[in-house]
This record gives sequence, C-alpha cells and structure tokens, in this order.
Amino acid sequence: IFLTPYKNRPFRRVFGTLSNEYLFEPIDQQTALRMQKDFTDAVTRWEDRISDLSITVLADVVNQRYFFKVAYTIPKLNNKSVVYTFNAAKSA
Repeated sequence: IFLTPYKNRPFRRVFGTLSNEYLFEPIDQQTALRMQKDFTDAVTRWEDRISDLSITVLADVVNQRYFFKVAYTIPKLNNKSVVYTFNAAKSA
C-alpha cells in the first residue's frame, strides 16, 4: 500500500498513497506529518484485517532520512501485535 502510487491500479484508482510525490519534498517534520497522515489513511481505508493502527514518521533533517514505525494488531490471530520499524534515506 505504501509504495503504490494513486491511479496505478486500473480498477482501484484511489488505492495507494502519494509516496512518489514525497521523493521531491524537503526532509522535514512537516513532510513527515503529511506522510504519516497519508499512510495512516491508506492503511485504514484498504486493510480491514487489522486494528489499533499506529504509524509514526519522524524526520532526521541532519542525516536526510525518515524513521517509520508501524504498529498494529491482528484480531483474527488472537490479537497478535506487530511492530515494524525502518528508515528511508535520500541517496546522494
């Protein structure tokens, strides 16, 4: 969901996020908050198998990268909680 741009799926034109547009935005907390909202809205809209969704995006302006934390619960798997953390950086 995160890496699929809008209008990329022929029969689901609003599936995905604005992730391609964030590539050319400055790495700052304002962009991080926009990404956080966009990703949260997309997962909430398209992934009905999870609950207790929490997505956090933090900008590391000095090192030109973002830190992502995605946490959620899967009720059908006995409420197993899952947390992923990763970072994304601009290459030189």
